[in-house]
Amino acid sequence: MISAFALANIIILFFDFGMPVLLQKSISEENKNLSEITNTSFSLLIYSFPVYLILSFFLFWIIYPDIPVQFSFIIISLVFLFSVVNLFVKVFSAKHKFKEIFVSQFVFKFIILSVISLLFFFYTFDLYISLLIILAGYLFQIIFLFPYIKILINGLKKFSFVSFNKIFSFLSLSIPLSLAVLFNFLYDKIDIILISKLTDFSQTADYGIAYGLYRSSTLIFSFLFIPAFNKFSKTNSDLSGTKNLFFYYLKSLSLISVILSVLIYFLSDIVIGLLYSGKYTSSVFIMQILAFAILGLSLNNLTGIILNSLNLFKTNMLIALFALLINVILNIIFIPYFGITAAAVISVITEYFIFIAGLFILRKIIF
Repeated sequence: MISAFALANIIILFFDFGMPVLLQKSISEENKNLSEITNTSFSLLIYSFPVYLILSFFLFWIIYPDIPVQFSFIIISLVFLFSVVNLFVKVFSAKHKFKEIFVSQFVFKFIILSVISLLFFFYTFDLYISLLIILAGYLFQIIFLFPYIKILINGLKKFSFVSFNKIFSFLSLSIPLSLAVLFNFLYDKIDIILISKLTDFSQTADYGIAYGLYRSSTLIFSFLFIPAFNKFSKTNSDLSGTKNLFFYYLKSLSLISVILSVLIYFLSDIVIGLLYSGKYTSSVFIMQILAFAILGLSLNNLTGIILNSLNLFKTNMLIALFALLINVILNIIFIPYFGITAAAVISVITEYFIFIAGLFILRKIIF
């Protein structure tokens, strides 16, 4: 069931079309074509659902023939609804409605969890019913949020479906954004896949634990990127303003990242020991290596959102593609000889490659 959700999440990435980022950017910079962009985004969302549904069912039928049709439908629909909620969240973020995002997410998740808990307490646990409850919860959240979305975006007050010509024109702009998201997702997952194929289960588990904790730790500073993207989108016509913002976030992120890296490096054995009862001591060394990647990760996220705010979507896409290729090639070459240690070092190298490549492009534009 977990792998089925993973497949659905991969498929939905092909139907992202860069809409969340592009819509957030357009709202933040008060784009004069916001009404057209909004109508096109939501038209594309509706048009793409049947295609996504058919493609997903076909792939599920081939890869997971044992999963019942009703389970497949719920999983596929649930992932799509989650992508719609994510699109709504981007709209709220662009309007700096962060409190509303938190309340909405917390309330609906609390309701879903409460209903499932009551079901489990008074009756026997049923996975199918639980998934239906989660599906209904996301659907109600979308219905609840949509009127607020219409208020936040003037273009949705008179929503109308756009022509396919406008859809294709929109896709020519947004697909590089979508591909960049896809390449980043693959880069984030590919090392685990390669390790599982080139080594044994033990090393895969050791690396997975260390990498999971490393990525989780970066949530500490990830909240900065949503308002940062809004600010960079507003100042994209003022390169001096973009430059000043860059140095402000460079200093803030560097300070947070260095402190976080030091804490992870020296406390990794304690954290892994507490969480996994000493079963995965080999993960400690891997996590200590990955601690050096935190600064690179935070700074390449910074250069990435600046490139997007400057409409350099193709540049961001190419950087993500090259990073993915470098990561795959180096892992294939070195994992057979040095195991998961090589994978950790390559992750560090890749994060700094993305940052340096982005900085090289920005140096020509804002400096």
